[in-house]
Amino acid sequence: MYTLKLTIKSLQNLKNIKTYLFKIQQFLKNKNIIIKGNISQKKKNTIYTVLRSPHVYKKSREHFNYNYYKQTFYILNENLYILIYFLIIIKKIIPQNVLIKTKIKKIKNAYSLIG
Repeated sequence: MYTLKLTIKSLQNLKNIKTYLFKIQQFLKNKNIIIKGNISQKKKNTIYTVLRSPHVYKKSREHFNYNYYKQTFYILNENLYILIYFLIIIKKIIPQNVLIKTKIKKIKNAYSLIG
């Protein structure tokens, strides 16, 4: 059994990612694909400070705030090629401003992840 770990990072809160994954599962018509997760981590705030003027008016600064949202999904299947095909379809459907980290791992006991 193989597991595909998807970590999705975006500047927008993507609540409908799980619906995308279930639509792809129905498109493939494969009932052996198991989707676990929607583990959402806390949003991460990053603040950047930029000086407006470098020399005389140093106290004049501008702040930019970025909020990052992360979600993690586990997709399980016995066939490695179906998981790779699943990943190709995901990359075509999900918007461009989303970062995806993937990790494929072969596991012996998949029932510990399912339960």
